[in-house]
Amino acid sequence: MKKEVREGYKITELGEIPNEWDIVALGEIGEFKNGINKSKEDFGFGCKFVNIQDAYYGNIVKNDLLERINVNDKEKEIYKLENDDIILVRSSVKPEGVGYPILFKKENEDIVYCGFMIRYRYDKRKINPIFLLYQLRSENIRKRVLDLSTVSANTNINQDSYKQIKISIPSIKEQEKIAEILSTVDEQIENTEKLIQKNQELKKGLMQQLLTKGIGHTEFNKTEFGDIPKEWSVISSNKVFNVITDYVANGSFADLAKNVEYKEYEEYAILVRLTDYKNNYKGPFIYVDKNAYDFLGKSKLEENDIIISNVGAYAGYVFRAPSIKKPITLGPNAILVRSNENRDFLYYWLSSDIGQKKIREIISTTAQPKFNKTDFKKIKLPIPSLDEQEKIALILSSIDKKIEQDKYKKEKLEEVKKGLMQNLLTGKLRVI
Repeated sequence: MKKEVREGYKITELGEIPNEWDIVALGEIGEFKNGINKSKEDFGFGCKFVNIQDAYYGNIVKNDLLERINVNDKEKEIYKLENDDIILVRSSVKPEGVGYPILFKKENEDIVYCGFMIRYRYDKRKINPIFLLYQLRSENIRKRVLDLSTVSANTNINQDSYKQIKISIPSIKEQEKIAEILSTVDEQIENTEKLIQKNQELKKGLMQQLLTKGIGHTEFNKTEFGDIPKEWSVISSNKVFNVITDYVANGSFADLAKNVEYKEYEEYAILVRLTDYKNNYKGPFIYVDKNAYDFLGKSKLEENDIIISNVGAYAGYVFRAPSIKKPITLGPNAILVRSNENRDFLYYWLSSDIGQKKIREIISTTAQPKFNKTDFKKIKLPIPSLDEQEKIALILSSIDKKIEQDKYKKEKLEEVKKGLMQNLLTGKLRVI
């Protein structure tokens, strides 16, 4: 059955677009050129240059953060960037990084670009630079880039592949309007990220102050943690925490294998892992049935329990159990700790610089970093009164709340931007 086309639109190889929009191959409206290759002896002095990592920060190259490379006058003339050039990542360790574009704005000195990148210089009479950047970052074009790339040790794309990529373009006036709308959302995202970073720095400074000096103290004792308030006590973790347990506390490896089966489809309980925390507890999860959950009785989790990863590259990482309307139990390679002291205070202390330093001291330096429950019991903590713990936790949690609010706001703005890109860059939503 023939698809019905909306009035004012036409069907093209890129899908349905407005009648007055055109489809062009990138090679028809611009030229590509690979960057300069130099030996390691040439790095660190000379002319500024754009490297791969510079492509992933914002929309426009941050010229003030660029490193330098030694080039002669001829090389500079060949590889120097002009205002509004687009630079593309030619070779990337991660597939999702290949072909990623960034816009260059010229300032008062010549800047070149490295051999792992491609310069795209296009006809600015036909296409707006910011509009082009958003087109090249759109979901459809990124997918096309990945389809055209080759994979060896790295993922690569060449000029010929990029030349054949086609985009749809409206009039310059509509391009400018689309660019303005998307830039406004990006600016809101960037400002929100700055607020997040500002509050994270504030929190870090307050943690350093509050978790070592407390609130309103004038007399201090010298300890292994430095000067701490005279009223505070230094206590072993096995006395601070009334529960220090883990997954393997439930039985031998043979018993665990016999009684616990991981399931990738929804079951009675969620097996909580560091992976889940890093994914904001959005799934996909590993599940266990009711029998397995009951067998794992020694490591059942409660909301906001403190969990410490104890094996691998993230050994020592501290996180909290989620608030989920489903039973939860601790996965392997982590330790659960509970206390009658203020849970939030202890979480902040364990995740602070000083707490992390103490945990690192018990991590083995073998091929795989790790520590166990017995190792953890050797750690000592500086503990204030319960009343002061609560006050410190309240101050830090109020900042955490603001950070989480801003993270949520940023996430929603990114969803808005994604929807706008899908609709504006294809002409589904018209702005003139």
